[in-house]
Order: sequence, then structure tokens, then C-alpha cells
Amino acid sequence: MSTNKLTSRIAVVGVGDVGAAAVFALILSSVCGQILLVDVKHDFRDGQVLDLSDATHRGSAGTDIRAGTYEEAGQCDIVVITAGAKQKPGECYQL
Repeated sequence: MSTNKLTSRIAVVGVGDVGAAAVFALILSSVCGQILLVDVKHDFRDGQVLDLSDATHRGSAGTDIRAGTYEEAGQCDIVVITAGAKQKPGECYQL
């Protein structure tokens, strides 16, 4: 096991279903030291921070999960944008 501390930071903007799944995958892969969650719904974002923080205690490199701002996201090494408008009933993507 390596003792190197991961120092890269990744921000995920939009932490609904897709964003939360992306964060979970990042946690399991132990590719960064910190993940910032950014969402316009602060209460929802804070709940996701608590839920996803539980996944970091599986004995991995110790990824830190925390709520962040758009300004902080701009300072990260990588920014993943999963935010989008929810589809209305009957709307779907068609080829």
C-alpha cells in the first residue's frame, strides 16, 4: 500500500443522481484527495455530502468529501458538470 497522500481536487457541479454516481465512482477509485460537491440546492447538496462521506471509510486513500462553492470549483484540478434541467413528463431524447 502506498503512503502517498493524494492532493488533487475534483469538483462535481450538480449532485443529483448522475453527480452522486460520479462521486461514488471517484471515491471507489481513490483518484483524488478531495471532492467538492456544488449544487444550487444547498440542503440537498449537504445531504449528499453526508451520505457520500460514509463511502470514504472503506479503507481507501482517504478522499475528503465536502460542500463547495462555484468559486472553489474553479480552483480545482478537474471540474465535472452533471447539472441539468430535469425533464418534464413526456419529454425524452429522440434520435
